[in-house]
Amino acid sequence: MPFAALSSGVDGPASFRQRRLSSPRSPLLQKLNDDRNVRHPRRIKDRREEAVTRQNEQRVRSELQNQQQQCRERFLGRWHHVRQLYAVVSEAMTARSEAMTTRPKLSPSAVGTTPTSTLAKPTDPSTPAPLHNLTAMAWLVDVAREFRQGLASHQVTMAQMEVAIGSALHLKGPSARSALPIAQIESSLRHVFQAFQHHPDSCTIDYREILSALFVLDRWREGEKKMVARWFHEFAFPLAENSTAIGDMKMAVRGPDLQRMLLTACGDETEEAKMQPFVKELLAVMAQRGRSYIAERTFWDYSVLRSCLETWLSFKRRQDEAAAADIRGRLLQQDLLLFQQIETERSLMEVEDKLSAVVDARIRQTDEMGPKRSFFTATERVHANRKMQKQKEERIQYKTSHERAAESEAKQAWAAIAEQVAAEVRTATLTWLKTTDAKDQLNGEATRIFETDAKWIRNELDRDPENAPFRILPRGCRWQVFLEAPHGTVTRRQTKAFYLNTMTYEKYWCDEVVIEECEGIAREVIVQWRIDDALARLNEKEAEWALHRRQNIAATRIQMLYRCRQARAVCRRIIRNTFVKRIDPSSGQIVYFNLAQPQEIRRRPPKLIGSDESLIPVESSTWVYRQDSNGSGYYERIDTGERLAGPPDHYILCTRCSVHFVTRRKLSSGARYCIGCYSSFRYAARRETTNVEDDSGWTKMPVQPANCMVCRNAAAHFVCADCKYDATCTRCFNAVHGRLAKNKTHSPSISLINRTSE
Repeated sequence: MPFAALSSGVDGPASFRQRRLSSPRSPLLQKLNDDRNVRHPRRIKDRREEAVTRQNEQRVRSELQNQQQQCRERFLGRWHHVRQLYAVVSEAMTARSEAMTTRPKLSPSAVGTTPTSTLAKPTDPSTPAPLHNLTAMAWLVDVAREFRQGLASHQVTMAQMEVAIGSALHLKGPSARSALPIAQIESSLRHVFQAFQHHPDSCTIDYREILSALFVLDRWREGEKKMVARWFHEFAFPLAENSTAIGDMKMAVRGPDLQRMLLTACGDETEEAKMQPFVKELLAVMAQRGRSYIAERTFWDYSVLRSCLETWLSFKRRQDEAAAADIRGRLLQQDLLLFQQIETERSLMEVEDKLSAVVDARIRQTDEMGPKRSFFTATERVHANRKMQKQKEERIQYKTSHERAAESEAKQAWAAIAEQVAAEVRTATLTWLKTTDAKDQLNGEATRIFETDAKWIRNELDRDPENAPFRILPRGCRWQVFLEAPHGTVTRRQTKAFYLNTMTYEKYWCDEVVIEECEGIAREVIVQWRIDDALARLNEKEAEWALHRRQNIAATRIQMLYRCRQARAVCRRIIRNTFVKRIDPSSGQIVYFNLAQPQEIRRRPPKLIGSDESLIPVESSTWVYRQDSNGSGYYERIDTGERLAGPPDHYILCTRCSVHFVTRRKLSSGARYCIGCYSSFRYAARRETTNVEDDSGWTKMPVQPANCMVCRNAAAHFVCADCKYDATCTRCFNAVHGRLAKNKTHSPSISLINRTSE
């Protein structure tokens, strides 16, 4: 991808980066003024060089324009297809994740088929930084990982790209075909492949260009086409350091962030190391470009403001002199007033000293209690952390020792099996050698050993004493070949080779061996061949068994991790249904109220809720009940800070306490309760009897102005306890309770307007 913007503007504007290609003028002409230069025309050499310079500048400018036009055409040809692919895959993966999130319960078969993209894997320290720090869509991480791990080269064909993306997005299963638009994704992939071909006849593309385009589109998707166009054309976003000095942070980006995005498409450390010098050079050029622009702008601002500064300094000097004279006069008056105030305040200072002594004593007492409380809290926290760490280390040590014991037992078992197999094969082979079928093979091997030249054996042993014996006889055979001097003198001419039985220590010279002795050696060679074949098959079975064992252990761990994750999700759902966030009346801080245990109020959320703390329901987002330092109650609006002595109009209070706002209603009786009275009522019912009605007999009510239950339009003014606590406006209340005779005997209604705090 060409970087057209690096060839323009790195040294400032054109007027500052022009170079003089001709030789300098003579010192005499340099000393002459402009009038003398006008009378004396320039040299022909200077004019010729200036014409050549202008011609070169025009050619460079035209080449730059052509290059920018080609970049623009290539970007416009790729932009639509890349954006279509990103939109289709993002929408499909978002829909699938939402469907999986809203699924009530997974079947037992789904536990073992967890997508590999959602499993936690150990991070390899040699790999680049995690991609999830750069992207907003998780499927981009899976696609990039599949390309890097599944392909040996960055040049890929259409089929390889479809296989890699299909494996990353899991498009081959029956559930994926029913939930994802596979036809649209494949069509978008074909269009993107055609758009990124450098030549119409080429059948491969560089998948790193597609990854860079997708990551840039994901990173700058808010700016859409404009942001991506700047990325592909210039690769020169202004750095945050230079943009701070300029004052324009709209397009600024931090240098480390830009460096990470440029290195995103690298496959391994080698490619990243090759890319690193270019990235550093690019960042240096961009930084130098910004500094040059800042320096030029600062110089011109300084030259323009210098004259204004001198004028302002003279005016400021006169103004300061006049202000100093005025200040001296006022200081005299202030000194007189200050003397009078000192006399008055001296009498008050004695009272303040006594009060401050009392306050200091209380502060010291509070300060002494604070460190103690902090020390106790820190001690408990350290004790809990050490306990958890100790338990973790014990579990790890137990698992490690168990695995090591299992591996050691397996090694011993396989070693015993290998010895048993070798003994059985030797017995069977010796029995087989006694048959007529083995005579041909035995005679052939004996003939080979008999016909082997002793000098050749000696030369091979001299040349390679470590490996040559195993080329003559198989490794592990009871008969081996050695060199020895017959008469004790070690010379090349007198050294001879011999066969030695390592079990019985029988010895045959290679040049004196007879055919009967060769048959005994050949018999051990054939036995060793059979043993080697059996041990090779046994090693294959051992490797296969070890692979199955590792896969079983990995599958067990994956299932355990998935079950832990599901259990954590269930616990968080229970916590969201059990706890409610509300405002503490005395302190005004957010507390967590337990519906199952009304006496339990926490200052901090439960640890298991984790990042879902924001999903815990809130009692009220408008009006709440508060208490001042004297215990007097009042009502405060959270969003505006408005305070009222009594409850606001049209808001219904709890039937039981008549203080807090209504959040629950019982369907059978119509009674309305606040969150505290509701939890106390349910807790008492659970203690009295085990047969307690479920939450289906209750309904939730938001803290908001109540509307009339009859007309549904006007705000409610009254609540009738005998009408299942239905709220009605004045017109509907009079119409209902004044028309029917039985309704005239109802208890007095509860007004929802003009109320005062009790």
